Amino acid sequence: MGNPKEINRNYTRITDLEMTQFSHVIRNAFTVDKAQFIAFDPDFNDPFSANWLTKITNADALPSDETVEDELMQLSATVEEKMELCRHK
Repeated sequence: MGNPKEINRNYTRITDLEMTQFSHVIRNAFTVDKAQFIAFDPDFNDPFSANWLTKITNADALPSDETVEDELMQLSATVEEKMELCRHK
């Protein structure tokens, strides 16, 4: 098992699900006014929107903190069981 990859979040008061939903809403608003954004800054030209959607999709695919915590608890319980067996050999 390799080292875990750190995930940096730039938000604290909302859940991951709320953040990705909010990002979908903002991206949809962006696509409506895309021409104005590009006129303001050419960096908003393609593939900006597609890259943004890819990042949202990747974030949606991550397991929730609760899921990770549950998995860690199960793995810890398994380790404890194995350690207990070793103690009594």
